[in-house]
Amino acid sequence: MWVKAYIKHKSSELVTCNLLFKHGKIQEVEMEFFKGITPFENNSELADNIEILRTYKQDSSNKFCKYFIKKSINKEVHITYLDISWFEYFKLQWQLKKYLIQSKDLKMEVLKYVTIGLIGFFAAMIYQKYKSGNQAEEKQKEPTKIEVKKPNG
Repeated sequence: MWVKAYIKHKSSELVTCNLLFKHGKIQEVEMEFFKGITPFENNSELADNIEILRTYKQDSSNKFCKYFIKKSINKEVHITYLDISWFEYFKLQWQLKKYLIQSKDLKMEVLKYVTIGLIGFFAAMIYQKYKSGNQAEEKQKEPTKIEVKKPNG
């Protein structure tokens, strides 16, 4: 997913760029003069452990962006403002696996409880079928008794 971004340079000016997010990492950075920068392939710290934060104040200093990435590399702080909507923010968070539903532990727990529930359901179905079959056989074995009432008198 390509995202338009602004990187805050040392001189406090914002440089326009495009970031490619794939598999929860920044795969490629494209700037006006530099294309094909690949921080992930170069094992850069900039590609790993990304956390997207929300800006407190949207103004011209951050190009009215709602979200940003703040990374500290070699005691130098890098800030990248992301020009994205709420839906794109949600998609990025999903790629970064920030939601509880994406954790492997939660998936295993849900799978375990669903499996136990299905086993219990089928066991109850088999028990009911067996029980109703036995009751039908018992009714057929019992002889029918006809009571004849004698009139009094």
